[in-house]
Amino acid sequence: MTGPHDPDCGAKHRFLDPGERGRASLERSRGISRNMPMASMKTIARALRRVVAGLALAASSAPWPASALVGPTREAPELAPYVVMVVDRRDMSYCTGTVIGRSIVLTAAHCVESPENISIYHPDDDDGEGTFLPTADVAVHPGYRPDAAQRRVLSIDLALVRLADPLPSHFRPVSLSDKLRVEIGQKLSLAGFGIADETRPKTGGVLREGTVEVRGTTPPFLVRLADPRGQGLGGCTGDSGAPIFAPGEPGIVAVAIWAKGEDGQRCGAATEAALVAPHRHWIEAILQSWARESRTR
Repeated sequence: MTGPHDPDCGAKHRFLDPGERGRASLERSRGISRNMPMASMKTIARALRRVVAGLALAASSAPWPASALVGPTREAPELAPYVVMVVDRRDMSYCTGTVIGRSIVLTAAHCVESPENISIYHPDDDDGEGTFLPTADVAVHPGYRPDAAQRRVLSIDLALVRLADPLPSHFRPVSLSDKLRVEIGQKLSLAGFGIADETRPKTGGVLREGTVEVRGTTPPFLVRLADPRGQGLGGCTGDSGAPIFAPGEPGIVAVAIWAKGEDGQRCGAATEAALVAPHRHWIEAILQSWARESRTR
């Protein structure tokens, strides 16, 4: 998980992707309806695979690297029922998202800045192509500020995506943690689809998991994480929106949104995330609104 180097913020950055250059400002409506055609989804899936395979070229030509979940991680197929990819179909750039309902995905707000082009992808078809699923609505937290880094203000970088149809039956919704705080030194688990090695961009598109430790907080909802072994595990591009769990406890604790690197690296020094519990009221209000809309259709 990594993102572009922000000269105004040291080496701190969002987990931006190679295709985020020139994106338009976010539409801030609570829910943006649109129709995603199912036609040519297999063609798009093949395109995504080519983009993942071609991230090395993007990394060499873009002003920021195309890297992702780095350090001593492991592949985590057991998490596949809970985690998906959030794809911008304009350039096939992608983030990570968590299944919190049969047709609901929680991710980072900066991943859905072009709502009409967002699809959900899960790379687990028998034919190896994966499946794209069309979306119906996107809701961005009203506290999200796209220019937060430049203005030095807090931003609630969270968004919900509603699919046009329920996810396949093998997906399992994750509950929302009710923990309003985490403890310094607490161990958490971070899972995402980002690249595993900044020098090997073709490693992206595989779901991986690694252990991180709470190093600090910015009340009331931000938490800073780092590799407890000091081996450079952290988030990068493709892992924006990635879930952070508390081992042995139910529910998603936080959503990964930023990364920081050292010694010329774009990631691996620290990962910043937004706690979920302080925003459960907003999440539940959106879900209730969408449920009412579904009943009236």
